[in-house]
Amino acid sequence: MANAIVRARMISTVKNALNQFREASQLHHSLLRGRVREIALDGLLRPLVPAGISLGTGVLADNLGVQSPETDVVIIDPRLMAPVLYDDRFGMFPVDACLAAIEVKSTLDAGESRDAVSKAELIKSLCLLPVVHSLGSAIPGSATMQLGGRPAGVATGVFAFSSDLKPDGKTELERYCEIDPNAWTSPAIRVMCVVGRGFWRFQEPGVWTFHPPTPDYDEVIDFLSVIVNSLMSISSSRGLPLLGQYAIELRSYWEIAADGSKTERARR
Repeated sequence: MANAIVRARMISTVKNALNQFREASQLHHSLLRGRVREIALDGLLRPLVPAGISLGTGVLADNLGVQSPETDVVIIDPRLMAPVLYDDRFGMFPVDACLAAIEVKSTLDAGESRDAVSKAELIKSLCLLPVVHSLGSAIPGSATMQLGGRPAGVATGVFAFSSDLKPDGKTELERYCEIDPNAWTSPAIRVMCVVGRGFWRFQEPGVWTFHPPTPDYDEVIDFLSVIVNSLMSISSSRGLPLLGQYAIELRSYWEIAADGSKTERARR
């Protein structure tokens, strides 16, 4: 049984965001894109994420410098590693601190779906650092670093305020399966929500779940809840990402002994 107070607040939050979208839908498309991203960031997700979790927009990048395309909504744990921001929300986000990446669409069509899949595939290709659980030294590669475990990947999703598909025709999942050849095994996008159409979630190989829409927008509530539910477990799986892996060039250094002798070492 849901908590009536929490549920009422979430319904109110969703309805307010949808009202903002309806007002903004009169804008030119280029302006509407920026506005729907703001609605998703500030109207839907920001009130729900746990304390210490941040949201922004921009590119994800790994320690090798490989970058994703611009992503509408990036959810990050800055306690793992700080982003490089150019204003209060736009910047570059180290993938090792990124928990979720969501594409936001005013209307989801085949082109937008292909674009979302392409972006998600590039995000999946970014390299996460090996998990470090404790540090005995600040030097990357030190034998006193305790390694172990496998980091959880970035949760990828699509949220759309509407769809160009007919309500009694092809579903979003059917269209998605036509675009992503790995839809039933290892999909690029794990969760999809279209207001008034439903919420789809990849459960396991061979199985997706579908949550139908309701007058209270349960499809949106379910989507938001699943995203928020995953954040802390993804964060905890990352261990202690090392800033040095992003910032320190691989060059030799010197060990200086008490007797004054020096030994050059190659950093690995």
